[in-house]
Amino acid sequence: MKHTKGTWNPERTGFTNESDMNSGYNTHKFIIKSDEPMNRRYGNRIANILGNESDAKANAHLIASAPEMLAMLKQMVGELDDTWMLNADVGKIGGKTKYDVKRLIAKAERGAS
Repeated sequence: MKHTKGTWNPERTGFTNESDMNSGYNTHKFIIKSDEPMNRRYGNRIANILGNESDAKANAHLIASAPEMLAMLKQMVGELDDTWMLNADVGKIGGKTKYDVKRLIAKAERGAS
């Protein structure tokens, strides 16, 4: 599975009549857009984010930063791979091993659990 190319950007669209389980109706709505079009029906829209204003905004910004975070994590794993191979104790970051980090990358790229 590959994610949508391009830079993802959150955009506040105002209130919506769509239902959100946590906030009810007339919630705030953000959309995540790519700077590259995906298809004719949805254009460059990736996701709709609903909720109260602070939660929706925080979630939209987190989701929009996901591709950049994934790329940075992959780069870091590649650069640290040599260190991790030399010493198992040095290879732990916050109690996680390189295998934990690689499993997280796989989850993001392929939806693996």
